[in-house]
Amino acid sequence: MRATASPLLPAALLGLFLAVFPVPARASEISGRLDKMVRSLSEGHKSRRPEAQKETLAVFNLNSSEKLTKEKVGFALSELLTQRFVRAGSFVVVERQELRRVFEEAKLQLTGAIDPQTAVELGKMIGARILLLGSVEKLAGNYQANARLVEVASGEVLAAAYEELPAKLFEEEAQPYLALVPEEQAIGLYVGFGYGLGSVRNFTPAPLKGPGQQVTSDTLTLTNETPKLHPLTVGARYSPVRWLMADLSLSLDASDLIIHSNRTVANSVSSTKSDHKLGGFSVSFSLDWVKPLRPTLRAFAGLGAAFQILEFKDGTQGGLGTVQDNFSFSASGGDSSFHLLRPFLRIGTEWRPQARLGWALFGNVFPLKAARSIYVFSEPTPGTGGIDTSQGPYLELKLPTFSFGTTLSLYF
Repeated sequence: MRATASPLLPAALLGLFLAVFPVPARASEISGRLDKMVRSLSEGHKSRRPEAQKETLAVFNLNSSEKLTKEKVGFALSELLTQRFVRAGSFVVVERQELRRVFEEAKLQLTGAIDPQTAVELGKMIGARILLLGSVEKLAGNYQANARLVEVASGEVLAAAYEELPAKLFEEEAQPYLALVPEEQAIGLYVGFGYGLGSVRNFTPAPLKGPGQQVTSDTLTLTNETPKLHPLTVGARYSPVRWLMADLSLSLDASDLIIHSNRTVANSVSSTKSDHKLGGFSVSFSLDWVKPLRPTLRAFAGLGAAFQILEFKDGTQGGLGTVQDNFSFSASGGDSSFHLLRPFLRIGTEWRPQARLGWALFGNVFPLKAARSIYVFSEPTPGTGGIDTSQGPYLELKLPTFSFGTTLSLYF
């Protein structure tokens, strides 16, 4: 009998495809409505001024409530309308950089609200003959946009247009220009991982053999002499002001530095093998200065410090008989773990593809080199020899002077 595919399978695959790759037609609904607004305004202007030949147009931010102003909704809508007026070609549109320059001279914020009289004065300063003014408010899941063309010389309204824009679709279309997460008092929670390359200088201890004792063979083997540290991190970021970011993180510091120990007693079947792996954790704090590069990209650089605790953890593999190696590794102070406080410099960038989502790449430079002498200690098996620990350290461990990391953040 020939198997037939279930009719549910194509539907399930189609649903999965649409979930991963949303159909752009829905977002184009907003584009169509904005195009309609621009056509209506252009045609209204043409009917009132049929003799006019491509007059200069300055598109100002649409006024809104305090909450929407903080989210830059009026700014985002003006950006989208500006793009469509440029494409339509019915006006000579003043560049946004020129508008920004005039606003800075007048000590105003380009993204803030502006009254009509001030807009007329600014329009005269930049040589515009027509202004686009208006307002936008949010009601019942829609943004209600009102726009009008105003003649600078007379203050006369030449054309007006109104559109309702579904909030979710508009926010998708205008995402690069919106600030749905506030630029100040913003909190971000993140997870991430890092990578750093250290180094090891190895010293081989001499075997110890006493008179009349059996010979004990102790061997210690390093996995590599360029250990890699790869911490797994959770943390939080807080921006009290738009140009400053505080970062606090907790990292589980894993590494691939392992010391294999092996003790075998001569003329005996007794032996033991163990692994001693370097690991620990660290707490880091930094203050970073933030500089926007693009609507969805920002750079940050700052200073910080990391408090780190590392130790060699035992993990016995097994052996024969009852012999025990009892190996332990400690820093020069005799503690099984060693503590470090390391200042660092940080520089990085963060991409915000969505208002609440951020992906960061950064590097840390540790200007003060950190090196620790690691000693090996072992209690000999009764009646046997062991390793002579009196001749100095077994190895010198140098921690990375540079590391890089990446984080994925969720902002509120």
